[in-house]
Amino acid sequence: MTKKKGKLLTFCWSLIPGAGEMYLGFFKQGISLMAIFAVLLGISGFLQLSFLTFLSPIVWFYSFFHTNNLNSLSDEEFYSLEDDFIIHWNDISPNQDAVKKHYKLVAGCLIFFGISILWKLFSRLLFWYIIPALYLTNEASELIRFITNTVPQGVVAIAIIIAGLYLIKGKHDELNKDNPDIPSPPYLEHKGN
Repeated sequence: MTKKKGKLLTFCWSLIPGAGEMYLGFFKQGISLMAIFAVLLGISGFLQLSFLTFLSPIVWFYSFFHTNNLNSLSDEEFYSLEDDFIIHWNDISPNQDAVKKHYKLVAGCLIFFGISILWKLFSRLLFWYIIPALYLTNEASELIRFITNTVPQGVVAIAIIIAGLYLIKGKHDELNKDNPDIPSPPYLEHKGN
């Protein structure tokens, strides 16, 4: 049962993602936040995808402020809240429109994660076995190390630029439906027009 608690203990428990919600009686929310935090750290450590580690502070801050905001609600608002999981597996089922609508994005993220893992494995193989076996100069081995370390960042940068251009083009097309007299920006014009 949910029950308002003292501010000091609520603050202390809110320092652990999900524990503050559980302390206040919102066990489903607390377990959800704790699981998300642990899965992010576990995946980033196990798969050595360090960029996922930067998502964990978002979960931590959300949990911290969520717990303290819950406890600062009026009694009427607090007791009217229902405990529920943050992620509803029914909403993620393949039959839902939201998943069908964003399946390309989900597929792209999965492909990116898979390529990132393979790239890490290839980099290790290259640096630990192949380069030493080739007896390359220090300059050549440093150049190869630089290239292999910066290629993933370059791919992400290119993907972000393409996504930005796609969003701009989509917004232009949406505005163009209402007012066909709007000229197309030069970077969106097709060659041959």
